[in-house]
Amino acid sequence: MQLPTPDEHNNVSLSKFESMLKTNNILFFDSDQFEEIINHYLENGKIALAKKATKLGLQQHPSSTTLKLFQVEMFIFENESFLKMS
Repeated sequence: MQLPTPDEHNNVSLSKFESMLKTNNILFFDSDQFEEIINHYLENGKIALAKKATKLGLQQHPSSTTLKLFQVEMFIFENESFLKMS
């Protein structure tokens, strides 16, 4: 039996997360999976989905420093976008 590659693992986590959003069922993800999901959305410019993943991730893992840093990164990004519009 072969272990999934990191890309395959990320795709499974991403599919599971997107399925969860469609069905409104809350599923458990470990903090590493949330980090991969959030990073994917940030890299693809899907800030709203990254924010949603961060919020859910912090609900499940409130002491995760990395998830808190993602949250700060998005706050900074939003603030910069707001300042450019002003």
